[in-house]
Amino acid sequence: MKATMRESYEHSLSEILEKEVQAQRLAGQTEDHAKAVQKFLTKRS
Repeated sequence: MKATMRESYEHSLSEILEKEVQAQRLAGQTEDHAKAVQKFLTKRS
């Protein structure tokens, strides 16, 4: 996220948003994310 913030001064909003989409996709594929989602779903039921 910090890198995206720094790049926001040099790129358009649409470019920055696309970079954020890519970053969120990568974050959503981690083992930590899967564990957090599972824990959240367990608490909700």
